[in-house]
Amino acid sequence: MPHVYYGPDGEVTLCMLDPDAGEWSPGDSLAQTTVPWIIDWLAAYEGWRATGQWTASGRHVEPERGNV
Repeated sequence: MPHVYYGPDGEVTLCMLDPDAGEWSPGDSLAQTTVPWIIDWLAAYEGWRATGQWTASGRHVEPERGNV
């Protein structure tokens, strides 16, 4: 599955933003950042399931070994 991270215990975390781009901070509203990003991710995922092509923008950043 594209644009996800797999944790050491098998948990899956969505890759919704580039952590180096400064797009989010802990003081940001979840309703104005994270929720729209999840909606965009889900739309891209459904497109990927139908076509095999990831249509969302951004880049997938690989976490350091052992980190999600």
